[in-house]
Amino acid sequence: MQLPGLEALYDEFKSKGIDEVYCLSVNDSFIMNAWAKDLEIENVKMIPDGSGEFTRDMDMLVWKPAQNFGYRSWRYAMLLNGMEVEKMWIEEGKNQMGLDSDPYEITKPENILNDFFESSDLIDIYKKILTEGTIQLTSEQKKEMVDNKRKQILSHIVANAMNPQTGGAHPPQRIENAIIEAKYNFDPIRSVEKQVEDIVRKIRPLIPISFEKVKAAVKIPAIYVGKCYGQMSGLGAIENEEYQSDGSWIGIVKMSAASYNELENLLGAVTKGSAELKII
Repeated sequence: MQLPGLEALYDEFKSKGIDEVYCLSVNDSFIMNAWAKDLEIENVKMIPDGSGEFTRDMDMLVWKPAQNFGYRSWRYAMLLNGMEVEKMWIEEGKNQMGLDSDPYEITKPENILNDFFESSDLIDIYKKILTEGTIQLTSEQKKEMVDNKRKQILSHIVANAMNPQTGGAHPPQRIENAIIEAKYNFDPIRSVEKQVEDIVRKIRPLIPISFEKVKAAVKIPAIYVGKCYGQMSGLGAIENEEYQSDGSWIGIVKMSAASYNELENLLGAVTKGSAELKII
């Protein structure tokens, strides 16, 4: 599906200024090479993510027991300019609940290419700004560039920031309202990381915010450990753990505030409220 489609449209992507097309999967190099050989892939470069660490950092690692898999990557695609993500396409319905769902529509190569055609003028603008320093933009072009950067920055802050007073994540609207109140002007060219630093300095007097990880004490009844453990370990780092005499599991998990919310929802749904979870 996706990989043969990328191979078939490789020249089309290249004609639009794309330097290379890569396929990354949570598999080892032997599987990736065999997969490429079986599908007669000659142009698309294969990248193994055997440990799943990169995919976890992209917040795309999911547990798929319904398909008799372990950890796998949710289906997504992204456009990279150097080390910066300019655009992402993510299939809808991403979940950590092991649901038997593998949607494939948004990330079809032909859909990405069509979307890319529509935004190719903006990409040319990005490249020209980087090489020449400045060009004249229409108000509509500038608005779209600023809006794209705003979404990237907001997503980054929501995924990584926390309220140090409660230990929980801030709702996206609260962060966005604080940025508006601080009268921050998004720069379509500066990196996400640099602008996040500036924004946090400006909104810190308005809302309590930090980027520290939270530590949570977790206890899971014995009958639910198997259903929860894999998904839980995908949300953060398990620092200490042990099994009790009754078969229940207790441990300390370090994660972002947003991941804590996901874990809270996971345990509530799977254990029907019988698990214990507390920030320490």
